Amino acid sequence: MKAKYSRGACITIVALIYAVALFWGVMYASVFGVDLLVLAPVAMTALFLFISIPMMEKRQMRNKPGYAEYRESTRILI
Repeated sequence: MKAKYSRGACITIVALIYAVALFWGVMYASVFGVDLLVLAPVAMTALFLFISIPMMEKRQMRNKPGYAEYRESTRILI
């Protein structure tokens, strides 16, 4: 199943969005200033955008013909 609005399988994108939203929600619920609750969502978002998703896309580019065109027409995360 292809995702309509973002790259990757739907379940993968849902899991990524959930994880990012969870950490951002924890940060907003925090009332203790800048600590791990602030750094965690920033770190998770960076890991997804700069490590996890590029690794997944590199494999998709090798294994799936036509993925480059699909990649051009969809967003990377949200």
